[in-house]
Formats: sequence, C-alpha cells, structure tokens
Amino acid sequence: HLCRGTGKGGWSVDFYPSGRLRLCYLAEETVINGVPCRAASFWAELTGGAQVTFYPGGMLESCGAARKFKMGERTYQRGERVHLRPDGSPYAIG
Repeated sequence: HLCRGTGKGGWSVDFYPSGRLRLCYLAEETVINGVPCRAASFWAELTGGAQVTFYPGGMLESCGAARKFKMGERTYQRGERVHLRPDGSPYAIG
C-alpha cells in the first residue's frame, strides 16, 4: 500500500517486529480487503480519522470509508470508521 510518511510530527508509518505493516496513512484511496479506505488528508483526520491499521497477519483492522459502500448487511457512509475482525468480518464499536 502506498503510504504517506513525513517523519516525526507528520504522517507516520509503523511496523510490527515481523516487518509487516501495522499502521499507515494512505497516499490515495485504496480498496483493502473489500473496503474502500480513504486517503490521508487534514480533512480526513478531522472527520473520522485517516489512520489505517492492520492485524499482524496483514488483514485490515480499521480504516475510514472513502465512499458509501455495503459490506454484509450494513451500509457504511463516507468517512465512517470501518472495523474488521481478523477473519475480515465487520463489527461495530460502541
């Protein structure tokens, strides 16, 4: 995945000890595990978070939706935070 990375105090990228990607801020909208994840921007960070997180195995854990889409029985709105279990199934927080 193409991630932004501007160093300390800016967009960051983090890895697990194994070297797999743990966290990033996407440089462009990217579909990951069927979820259209939004690109990082100042506005995205203010309106739901632009951070994308991954499980140690590489599956998407969470991201902000880049656009309205349906997954399973649920429809997500643009900017809404999407949370997936390690098996890729969605779940609600709160």
